[in-house]
Amino acid sequence: MLKVMIVDNESAIRKGLVHCIHWGDLGCEIAAQADDGMMALEQIPVIQPNIVISDIRMPGMDGLELAEIIARDHPGIKVIILTGYPDFAYAQRAIQYHVVDFVLKPMTVENLTNAIEKAKAAIAEDRSSQDLQEKLSTTSARNMELQQSMLLHDLIHRVACSQLYVLNRLAQLKTDLRSYFVLKLHITSLSEEALTEEEYNEYLNQSQEILSDCLSSYQHYYIARGTQDCFVVICAAGEAPITALCREAVNIVGSLAHFLLFIGISNCNDNPICLADAADEAAQAVRFTVFTPDHPVTHFAELSSFPQQLTDEIFEMLSALKSAMELRNPADTEQLLDCIFRLCGQQQAAAGYRAQYLLYIHQFGMELQFPGMAGHSLEGGSISSLKRIMETNSIAEMESCTRALVQQTQDMAQSSAASADHIVSSVQAYISAHYGEQLSLDQLAQQFYLSSSYLSRLFKRETGTTLTTYLQNVRIEAAKICCALRRSKAMKLPSGSALTIPCISHAYLRRSPVSSRRITVTACRTNHPYKRKEAKTAPARIPSEPFPQFSK
Repeated sequence: MLKVMIVDNESAIRKGLVHCIHWGDLGCEIAAQADDGMMALEQIPVIQPNIVISDIRMPGMDGLELAEIIARDHPGIKVIILTGYPDFAYAQRAIQYHVVDFVLKPMTVENLTNAIEKAKAAIAEDRSSQDLQEKLSTTSARNMELQQSMLLHDLIHRVACSQLYVLNRLAQLKTDLRSYFVLKLHITSLSEEALTEEEYNEYLNQSQEILSDCLSSYQHYYIARGTQDCFVVICAAGEAPITALCREAVNIVGSLAHFLLFIGISNCNDNPICLADAADEAAQAVRFTVFTPDHPVTHFAELSSFPQQLTDEIFEMLSALKSAMELRNPADTEQLLDCIFRLCGQQQAAAGYRAQYLLYIHQFGMELQFPGMAGHSLEGGSISSLKRIMETNSIAEMESCTRALVQQTQDMAQSSAASADHIVSSVQAYISAHYGEQLSLDQLAQQFYLSSSYLSRLFKRETGTTLTTYLQNVRIEAAKICCALRRSKAMKLPSGSALTIPCISHAYLRRSPVSSRRITVTACRTNHPYKRKEAKTAPARIPSEPFPQFSK
């Protein structure tokens, strides 16, 4: 409904206007009345009318003066003037103040209705024009963002462009790269199953939204780079707290418990032509974060200036070594260590570089692959060995200490206390004893001092099923026992006791196929009915103790 204000110093005319028109049929309502122009101006900011119908002659401020102020301060309001004097001078001033129409007194319902329809048409035209301008502005802004991203993409990927062209395009696109950082984002899923490209894109988009909130004070641009990575160019001065803001974003992402975010940060740069070099710095920094999950944000300035060729080759070897240690393959581990030390020797890397590489071997070998044993690995001589790695300039001593640490890790992995069978059996026993509680992969990993990703892969490798599926199967089997006992007439519950029914995820039951479970639970509370459906295959092995409990 459009709001109408009537301004006239004669009360009878105001009342006549209110009652002689069926305002509702016109899509309008009387929102306010005023005796003169000054009173009208006081009410307009509060009422915000769409149409003002004003007499031309009033004491204090006449209708044309009111129209002049409205045109200047409230251009969206449409004014209709009531007059008994068809004066040409009045008409000229009315046109100047964008008055919609004159209605001569004595007025008729038809004349006034026609004037109101003109005002409504003018309002509709203004709104349509405003919508079009907003759409054009949005389209123009998106087009500008697209062109900015394309230019930055070309610069990062070293597309040949002259310096003059780059500077001209940056000026045309209003992109200020007089001082900037480049980030590289990398995401890793915590899911136990392989993700699709669409799922990775969704996680990456979430990371970008969170990071954008943290970087809201700085202009920044995203440049696509695969399904798990992207670059970010941030226009900021060197003293900007970019590292702290990135850590804030990583902490927020970590609280979602769906995926992990790693960020590498370049040095601050002031030359747009060097954007590709800054991107290389960010990429090199983020590669180190993958091997140091406790430090998911790494600034290039924190790293030694590693030779690029040496870095690429050794990182490839480090990744392979990480897999070999995880699979407990001593032969491959030894061969890869030989290759890494041979590369360091051939490239004649400085002792500081070699020490840093070996520190990463120790860190991911002891903390990532076998995080539960990391504390034990530093007992006794291991601390002094690690200290010698960092202090010595002798590559032979570095190699000796590193091999000793890796061998100790392998020995602990093969020992009975730390074997895969023992870990899996311990996890199964814990689930059997606590299946009725709120358990998750992260909670189980913390219970056994393991990383979530390592426990997930280990359990799937040793049992052939995911940890989440195994936990749900235990709960389903326990629920079946509860149902059977509930139906048994021979069973007598102590007074005031109740069966403890395990918590079973509705989402799991919805997505789990019939063949993978033997019953369908329609509710998780003890007072809800359960329905049973026979399955074609038996569930996974379920620990036999304990089963449903009695609780008072």
